[in-house]
Amino acid sequence: MSKTAAFSPACERNRKPILNELKTIVRPEDRILLEIGSGTGQHAAYMAPQLTNIFWYPTDMEDKIAGIEQWRQEANCERIQTSQVFRVGESNWPLQSDQADMVFTANTFHIMPADLVAQLIQQAGENMHKGSRFVVYGPFKYGGDFTSESNREFDRQLKATAEHQGIRDFEWIDGLFQQAGFRCLKDVSMPANNQLLAYVKTS
Repeated sequence: MSKTAAFSPACERNRKPILNELKTIVRPEDRILLEIGSGTGQHAAYMAPQLTNIFWYPTDMEDKIAGIEQWRQEANCERIQTSQVFRVGESNWPLQSDQADMVFTANTFHIMPADLVAQLIQQAGENMHKGSRFVVYGPFKYGGDFTSESNREFDRQLKATAEHQGIRDFEWIDGLFQQAGFRCLKDVSMPANNQLLAYVKTS
């Protein structure tokens, strides 16, 4: 990879466990995966070539697009689409309504303001078809408590960086998805005290 491309060690560590779970969620008839908050672009570059029936649509803020494009070009996978700017709360949904079979986002919910997390889930509910799935990777609290002391410390660091950041309560997230017409398919414990949540659109 080009030495100038953005690189996330966390993406490098978590990409294989996430891909293994995605393979159990992707259906043979699925074609379109929309990634929210693609970051460096490493997940798309690694996962899309191995999900052979999937066209992967990366999105993020303006300042991330050039880096995502570097990873996309390096991957040389025609199914990875040109990255798009998507600002939750400001941009229209990046695809046509009912086009996405899956939405995937990693390590975004604890970075985004809580109101934008809620808006994203609502927007997904308005634009995803029945049977489509929304997959979220990252740390969560359960019953108001952290799953580890390292996550408690991570939450302190997040809040010190920006007041709006912080590890979200699973129950709050689950309630938002239910309100948007989704049902929880699975909640899988992942390495480094993270979770993978998968929701299916039921209405």
